[in-house]
Amino acid sequence: MSRPIQKDWIHEPNRVSTVYRQGVDDFIDLAKEKYEGYTTCPCPCTTCHNGKRLVFDEVRRHIVQNSFDLTYTVWSLYGEKRSKYHVVDIVEDENIEDRELGLGNYVDASYGVHEGGRGDVHGGDGGQTSDFERPFVLEPYLGKNCRAS
Repeated sequence: MSRPIQKDWIHEPNRVSTVYRQGVDDFIDLAKEKYEGYTTCPCPCTTCHNGKRLVFDEVRRHIVQNSFDLTYTVWSLYGEKRSKYHVVDIVEDENIEDRELGLGNYVDASYGVHEGGRGDVHGGDGGQTSDFERPFVLEPYLGKNCRAS
Protein backbone atom coordinates (compact mmCIF):
# COMPACT_ATOMS: atom_id res chain seq x y z
CA MET A 1 0.00 0.00 0.00
CA SER A 2 1.28 3.41 -0.82
CA ARG A 3 -0.48 5.23 1.99
CA PRO A 4 -1.01 4.20 5.58
CA ILE A 5 -4.51 3.07 6.46
CA GLN A 6 -6.23 5.23 9.07
CA LYS A 7 -8.17 3.07 11.51
CA ASP A 8 -8.74 5.15 14.64
CA TRP A 9 -12.25 6.09 13.45
CA ILE A 10 -13.51 2.54 14.11
CA HIS A 11 -13.23 3.20 17.87
CA GLU A 12 -15.45 6.30 17.66
CA PRO A 13 -18.52 5.50 19.81
CA ASN A 14 -20.82 7.91 17.93
CA ARG A 15 -21.46 6.27 14.56
CA VAL A 16 -23.23 9.34 13.20
CA SER A 17 -20.31 11.65 14.02
CA THR A 18 -18.38 13.35 11.26
CA VAL A 19 -15.22 11.43 12.22
CA TYR A 20 -16.94 8.04 11.96
CA ARG A 21 -18.78 8.88 8.73
CA GLN A 22 -15.58 10.19 7.13
CA GLY A 23 -13.77 7.02 8.21
CA VAL A 24 -16.49 4.88 6.63
CA ASP A 25 -16.26 6.91 3.41
CA ASP A 26 -12.48 6.48 3.35
CA PHE A 27 -12.87 2.76 3.98
CA ILE A 28 -15.35 2.42 1.09
CA ASP A 29 -12.90 4.30 -1.16
CA LEU A 30 -10.19 1.85 -0.09
CA ALA A 31 -12.51 -1.09 -0.81
CA LYS A 32 -13.41 0.27 -4.25
CA GLU A 33 -9.71 0.73 -5.00
CA LYS A 34 -8.88 -2.82 -3.90
CA TYR A 35 -11.86 -4.40 -5.64
CA GLU A 36 -11.69 -2.28 -8.79
CA GLY A 37 -13.94 -3.73 -11.47
CA TYR A 38 -16.17 -5.44 -8.90
CA THR A 39 -19.43 -4.23 -7.42
CA THR A 40 -19.02 -6.07 -4.11
CA CYS A 41 -16.51 -6.55 -1.30
CA PRO A 42 -16.37 -8.43 2.02
CA CYS A 43 -18.38 -6.66 4.71
CA PRO A 44 -16.37 -6.05 7.92
CA CYS A 45 -19.32 -5.15 10.13
CA THR A 46 -19.96 -6.86 13.47
CA THR A 47 -22.69 -9.00 11.91
CA CYS A 48 -20.97 -10.15 8.70
CA HIS A 49 -17.33 -10.43 9.93
CA ASN A 50 -16.11 -10.40 6.29
CA GLY A 51 -18.18 -13.55 5.67
CA LYS A 52 -20.52 -11.91 3.16
CA ARG A 53 -19.78 -9.96 0.01
CA LEU A 54 -22.14 -7.04 -0.39
CA VAL A 55 -22.39 -4.10 -2.77
CA PHE A 56 -20.36 -1.12 -1.57
CA ASP A 57 -23.36 0.97 -0.48
CA GLU A 58 -24.69 -1.95 1.54
CA VAL A 59 -21.28 -2.37 3.22
CA ARG A 60 -21.36 1.35 4.08
CA ARG A 61 -24.83 0.96 5.61
CA HIS A 62 -23.79 -2.14 7.59
CA ILE A 63 -20.70 -0.44 9.04
CA VAL A 64 -22.75 2.56 10.16
CA GLN A 65 -25.68 0.49 11.42
CA ASN A 66 -23.81 -2.45 13.03
CA SER A 67 -20.36 -0.85 13.56
CA PHE A 68 -17.01 -2.06 12.29
CA ASP A 69 -15.71 -5.40 13.63
CA LEU A 70 -12.99 -4.29 16.08
CA THR A 71 -11.36 -7.74 16.00
CA TYR A 72 -10.47 -7.22 12.33
CA THR A 73 -7.18 -5.45 12.98
CA VAL A 74 -5.13 -6.21 9.85
CA TRP A 75 -7.22 -5.33 6.83
CA SER A 76 -5.63 -7.97 4.62
CA LEU A 77 -8.74 -8.27 2.44
CA TYR A 78 -8.30 -4.61 1.57
CA GLY A 79 -4.61 -4.68 0.69
CA GLU A 80 -2.95 -4.21 4.08
CA LYS A 81 0.10 -6.42 4.43
CA ARG A 82 0.54 -8.56 7.51
CA SER A 83 3.81 -7.80 9.22
CA LYS A 84 6.24 -10.69 9.23
CA TYR A 85 7.67 -9.42 12.49
CA HIS A 86 6.01 -8.21 15.64
CA VAL A 87 6.68 -4.50 15.98
CA VAL A 88 8.29 -3.47 19.25
CA ASP A 89 8.97 0.08 20.31
CA ILE A 90 12.60 0.44 21.33
CA VAL A 91 13.42 3.00 23.94
CA GLU A 92 16.90 4.35 23.43
CA ASP A 93 19.04 4.89 26.48
CA GLU A 94 22.33 6.75 26.20
CA ASN A 95 23.82 4.82 29.11
CA ILE A 96 22.75 1.34 28.06
CA GLU A 97 26.36 0.26 27.48
CA ASP A 98 27.35 1.46 30.95
CA ARG A 99 25.01 -1.00 32.60
CA GLU A 100 26.16 -4.40 33.80
CA LEU A 101 24.30 -6.13 30.96
CA GLY A 102 23.65 -4.23 27.73
CA LEU A 103 20.41 -4.92 25.87
CA GLY A 104 22.07 -7.41 23.52
CA ASN A 105 23.77 -9.20 26.40
CA TYR A 106 20.53 -9.23 28.36
CA VAL A 107 18.78 -11.05 25.51
CA ASP A 108 21.69 -13.47 25.15
CA ALA A 109 21.77 -14.07 28.89
CA SER A 110 18.02 -14.65 28.96
CA TYR A 111 18.38 -17.44 26.45
CA GLY A 112 21.48 -18.94 28.06
CA VAL A 113 23.98 -17.93 25.38
CA HIS A 114 26.53 -16.98 28.05
CA GLU A 115 25.91 -19.96 30.31
CA GLY A 116 29.14 -21.00 31.96
CA GLY A 117 31.17 -18.19 30.46
CA ARG A 118 32.36 -14.84 31.66
CA GLY A 119 29.32 -12.83 32.66
CA ASP A 120 27.28 -15.93 33.42
CA VAL A 121 23.86 -14.75 34.59
CA HIS A 122 23.98 -17.25 37.45
CA GLY A 123 27.24 -15.69 38.66
CA GLY A 124 28.90 -19.09 38.62
CA ASP A 125 32.11 -20.39 37.19
CA GLY A 126 30.40 -22.61 34.67
CA GLY A 127 30.27 -25.59 37.00
CA GLN A 128 26.53 -25.32 37.51
CA THR A 129 24.18 -27.44 35.51
CA SER A 130 21.85 -25.79 33.06
CA ASP A 131 18.26 -25.05 33.99
CA PHE A 132 17.19 -26.73 30.76
CA GLU A 133 16.82 -30.47 30.29
CA ARG A 134 18.15 -32.06 27.16
CA PRO A 135 15.35 -33.18 24.84
CA PHE A 136 14.42 -36.86 24.94
CA VAL A 137 15.67 -38.65 21.84
CA LEU A 138 14.32 -42.08 20.94
CA GLU A 139 16.92 -44.73 20.29
CA PRO A 140 16.59 -46.27 16.84
CA TYR A 141 15.02 -49.71 16.86
CA LEU A 142 17.78 -52.11 15.92
CA GLY A 143 15.79 -55.30 16.24
CA LYS A 144 17.56 -56.32 19.44
CA ASN A 145 14.63 -58.22 20.90
CA CYS A 146 13.50 -59.83 17.68
CA ARG A 147 13.64 -63.54 17.18
CA ALA A 148 14.55 -64.92 13.83
CA SER A 149 11.79 -67.00 12.28
